Amino acid sequence: MSPKSPVNAVVVRKEEKEAKLQAFVSAHLAACSVQGHGTAGTNAMLLIARSADSPLVKAVTSLAAEIAACGVTVFAILTPDAETGCAPVESLSRAWTIRCLADVRFRDAHEQLLLGPATSWIGDCMRRDPSKRDAFESYADACPVTADNARKSFWRLWNAAKPVGEMAERGTTDTAAASAVAAAHAENPSDHTNGPSALTRQ
Repeated sequence: MSPKSPVNAVVVRKEEKEAKLQAFVSAHLAACSVQGHGTAGTNAMLLIARSADSPLVKAVTSLAAEIAACGVTVFAILTPDAETGCAPVESLSRAWTIRCLADVRFRDAHEQLLLGPATSWIGDCMRRDPSKRDAFESYADACPVTADNARKSFWRLWNAAKPVGEMAERGTTDTAAASAVAAAHAENPSDHTNGPSALTRQ
């Protein structure tokens, strides 16, 4: 009999997506709180989402108090809004460090969330509106390989994205916190040849 995979891949109904993600993140934060340390040893949560209206973003913002209590900083990559482009996301920019992927072709990448060295979530292609369709998603809460691939994908897209909000107004590329986290997660040269491409269509 084959061992059970640590990656829980399931089809999630669009009506249940936000609640399921909220429960996943909440459980991880509760574990971090008990253990007395933040996410991934660097107090960072790395997120890639279609937009501020994504169920992923809503699930994470609903846990703002718990995230703050664990000392976790959210670093997010979003794609442009059809009307406002990469304008600052007022509801998020004060608490999060955000970049925007100005090239809409990056919507072929997948939504994802990295919570720790072995905890991550991979969602649907960002080109597909999560409010209109069910989706195939992977929940990995004990898989370092999946989490490491998510980390590599995030920083590749982060380097291709542009700052928004206060960072853009100051003409800086990163806040001090973002720079510190980026250094802690610094890619090895092999990261550019190993692991999945950030632009893999599901």
